Amino acid sequence: AVDFWQKSNAVVSLDALMEDFCAGFTAATHEIYWNYYNRRELFSQFDPALKPTFHFRQKWLFVLWSLERQHENASIRRILNSRDF
Repeated sequence: AVDFWQKSNAVVSLDALMEDFCAGFTAATHEIYWNYYNRRELFSQFDPALKPTFHFRQKWLFVLWSLERQHENASIRRILNSRDF
């Protein structure tokens, strides 16, 4: 993304690029979270029956926990990203 922006920075400002990226990331997070929120039981019960050595259940619960945190902190992350750019 940085290489692309460097080639086209005369047309697209870094602030505009950052805003578009954050908007897309936030929209995708919101959509995934909306599906999770409306089908929480299905997500929580999901089990692809993998071998126990893969520790799927622990990893899946971490993914769901992370999704909740990511959704809750979307506005804070946007502010922090604007400072990092």
